[in-house]
Amino acid sequence: MTVRIPKVSQITLRKQEIAEQIETTRLKAAARTRQDLKTDQGWERWQRRWPEKIQELQTELSILDEPDKYDELPFAVVADQLGISIGEVKTLVWGGELEPSDLSYESKRDRVARAEIERAQEIGVEELLRLNEQTSYQIFEAALPYLQSGDILQAQKAYRRLEARGSLTSDLTSAFRIALDLLIGDIEEAGRSFKWAIKRDGIDRTSELFYLGRLLRVMRFKENCLEILRGQMLMIIDGATTNPYANSSQHDQTDKRIDEMQQRAMYIAAAVGRSLEKYRSRRWFLSSRGRPSEIQQNEFDTLIRNAIYTALYAEAGYADSPINKMHFEAIKNLIPSRWGPASLLEDLEDLPVKDATAN
Repeated sequence: MTVRIPKVSQITLRKQEIAEQIETTRLKAAARTRQDLKTDQGWERWQRRWPEKIQELQTELSILDEPDKYDELPFAVVADQLGISIGEVKTLVWGGELEPSDLSYESKRDRVARAEIERAQEIGVEELLRLNEQTSYQIFEAALPYLQSGDILQAQKAYRRLEARGSLTSDLTSAFRIALDLLIGDIEEAGRSFKWAIKRDGIDRTSELFYLGRLLRVMRFKENCLEILRGQMLMIIDGATTNPYANSSQHDQTDKRIDEMQQRAMYIAAAVGRSLEKYRSRRWFLSSRGRPSEIQQNEFDTLIRNAIYTALYAEAGYADSPINKMHFEAIKNLIPSRWGPASLLEDLEDLPVKDATAN
């Protein structure tokens, strides 16, 4: 294991910082008056808060002076023991690679237990920093064996790491949460979250169900009730992702005016509209720089043809490819709610629907 030794003791730096913070807080407390705050409640909070802050800093200072007496240690001690900076320790904690001793919602999460430091030393700092660079998708893939083997502890750690990556991959994280709830046997919470997932609209629903399906397919349960629930969820997921027009957020499906062919027409129209909008944006960009902005007939024809082909391709592969699903849902979500049902042009408006749809 490579040992990293910081140039300056992080404990020494932190002690200096604490001394400055205590002095600054005391000076502010001595100078501040009721007139400096807008409300009586604000003044009362300040009167309570500044002594508490000084007490917290003094407590941390006591730990830094004799860290061997404590089991839960501030970041400066952790940094010195791992041979990294306080900033790197914070990064590892926020990324979920180092777990704070208190994971409660109200906790500041600014202490790390000795056992966790020992675990980090066994893994190696370089490896922890490498793991911290992993994306949500990499964490998700690496966590599949934990769900397959029923390793609750490792699955929970993987979930915390996913949560730390933020909201950009929330569909992936929420799908993992449902699988984790099943793993720990919380049927009620798993069922509640699943019902919420299948009621979502468009691409968000498709994305979350796709990830959840991947997780559920590697899991097995000895408990009959859990295994039945897993199977039921998979049946719903598979059924929900087969028909691309089965769930539409733009129009009430009880409206008999809108049949599947009309929905398809509106979907294709939205795809063409998006392509035209992208083309107009590009032509505007070019014209603003002195380039020709007139659309050529062959460009227009190609644009329409490719937009329709891409839309039909995504529709045809909806049940087989997550990329096709996401593209389809993204286009379908562009259909304005103000659009009414697609109608036949006058050339065909007198023909029965069965003739219009015949092969």
